[in-house]
Amino acid sequence: MTNNFDNEVVQYLLIRKDLNMTHGKIAAQASHCSLASVYPYMDDEYVKEWLGKAFTKIVLSINGLSEAKKIIEVLKNNSIIHAVIKDNCRTELEPEEEGTTLTGIGIKPYPKSLIHPLIKKLQLYKD
Repeated sequence: MTNNFDNEVVQYLLIRKDLNMTHGKIAAQASHCSLASVYPYMDDEYVKEWLGKAFTKIVLSINGLSEAKKIIEVLKNNSIIHAVIKDNCRTELEPEEEGTTLTGIGIKPYPKSLIHPLIKKLQLYKD
């Protein structure tokens, strides 16, 4: 069933759930994801539409580093612009790779119908 929301331009933020980050850390990482996947693309038609409306964000859970890497591959293979956020591990996280920890993925705003099929197995982020 299709509805008007399927073509709504939204931004997906994918945050690692397995890291057990504090609420403040989650908020900071989600902010990094959002800004990094919007700011460089301010002239993009979808970004302009998204900014002109409610700039809806949907935050989903990633269950671990291997799942994050699979999602990144899917996004690359489908030419979806995204930003991979890695924390420098100065506060609460321990480094995983090269002194950093992948905490989230921000996807540039697109119509929901373009992105949802690629990440439909992910769940809403819940505490």
